[in-house]
Amino acid sequence: MPAIGKTIKILRAKNGIKQKDLAKKLDITVNYLSLIENDKREPSISLIENIAKELNVPVSYLFWEAYEKPANLPKGQEQFFDIMKELLEHFYELSIKDRKVQEG
Repeated sequence: MPAIGKTIKILRAKNGIKQKDLAKKLDITVNYLSLIENDKREPSISLIENIAKELNVPVSYLFWEAYEKPANLPKGQEQFFDIMKELLEHFYELSIKDRKVQEG
């Protein structure tokens, strides 16, 4: 399974969620969440689903950073991949801002 800890850590921070608060919502220890975020432990599929739910992202988004584009992609497809990644990140940023406006 690709390492997704970095993505979880970034998304948690962008949402302004403290590690202890996310761990509590997930019913895991802060230490275990830290190990996941530092790619020292691989969470179960059900935990990945719960993390995605708490961070308000599709499960597939958690794997995006861990995905390595193939080295032999034609130049046009490589640019397409980079553009799609940028658009996905921008969409996520907008959804965070929208959620914060709705909350208060």
